[in-house]
Amino acid sequence: MRKGLEFLQYAVECRKIAHQLRDPQHRQRLEAIAQAWETLASERATQLGRENRKNGAAASAGAATGR
Repeated sequence: MRKGLEFLQYAVECRKIAHQLRDPQHRQRLEAIAQAWETLASERATQLGRENRKNGAAASAGAATGR
């Protein structure tokens, strides 16, 4: 989960920098980068969810068979 939180922090940092810029194109570019970081964070959360479900299913199967 740490990576996902790092990605969200990068998005926050991009937006902080964007607010300091005067050039609208530069602000838009940093906003796009921030959105990309948020997308990566979301994808990471989805990946972890799949892994947790897979590991939970494996653990449940092992418990059902007495392993």
